[in-house]
Amino acid sequence: MGQIDSSALSANQSLKVLYATKDTKFELPLMLAFGKEWHLSDNYVDMISVSTTKLGVAFNIVDNALVFDSKSSKYIPFPDDFVAYLRSNSLYSDVSDPVDVTIGGVDGSQIDVIGKAPQHRDFLVLSGTGWAYNPPPAKTRFILLDNVAGKRILIFILGPDGDTAPDFNPAIEVLNSIKFSE
Repeated sequence: MGQIDSSALSANQSLKVLYATKDTKFELPLMLAFGKEWHLSDNYVDMISVSTTKLGVAFNIVDNALVFDSKSSKYIPFPDDFVAYLRSNSLYSDVSDPVDVTIGGVDGSQIDVIGKAPQHRDFLVLSGTGWAYNPPPAKTRFILLDNVAGKRILIFILGPDGDTAPDFNPAIEVLNSIKFSE
């Protein structure tokens, strides 16, 4: 199983720390660190994201989320088998095999996909805020954590539109810093 190393937090003294339970609306206890080039982009009860000019990292609580099913052209509850859903959905191509990872001490699966363009439907709609995500024609990395304090979390790492081979390493540094607490 791949282990995401959390030593980046202490190794990089230029990181600043964001406490989700104190400084944001996000309902899960989460601590993450990021450098000066990153900023808080979205701040909702069921989604928080940080980004640079080239990358974005979004943390989404998907327990009550809806996803677009391209077969039925309807929105359905977030699936139990997310990889099978991605492979059967016409919104994405080049769906990778899942890779086991651990983030903040929580085991999960990492899947890389390429979004097709143009899209006329939102892929994911969150229940608490109505926030919606429409996949760009670019590479996206999904990491699904099935049990973070009883919640399912879908993490996106987003590259620039049109980029099918972005450098995700700066975003992985942010993920390396994650600590979930009670």
